[in-house]
Amino acid sequence: MACNAIYAICRAYRTLYEHPLSKWKNLPSDVALPHLHFLPSAPVYFDRHTLSIKDNTLSMFTLEGRLRFQLQLPLEVTERFASQRLREIILLQINQQFVLNFIFLDLNEAAQSNAQDEWPEYLLTIEADLEEQSDNIKT
Repeated sequence: MACNAIYAICRAYRTLYEHPLSKWKNLPSDVALPHLHFLPSAPVYFDRHTLSIKDNTLSMFTLEGRLRFQLQLPLEVTERFASQRLREIILLQINQQFVLNFIFLDLNEAAQSNAQDEWPEYLLTIEADLEEQSDNIKT
């Protein structure tokens, strides 16, 4: 789970460097990057160790231990899990509901292009100058 948290942070900073709408893209290395703040709606990333599906059972590792859920998956979905490799699994909150999004390797390019159309709304950037100004006001 710690590795998945590190992955989420690295992915967020990669967004700062690579996203077409990022003002920190192509800046000199001596310019301070902003602090990142993840909103409660930020996605949770899973890997094959923390979430798996086998024999119509979803197994998810949590802080309270491993949870198992029975699934009724169509045959074509089951075959896809058996024949293709998962790139990542993301738990998203959409309209007050939680959704698991499974991204397979062959869909990677399409998922990446869709993900970079808009700035992630769960990710706030706090620029160092603003933080210093707020610290000076408090003292």
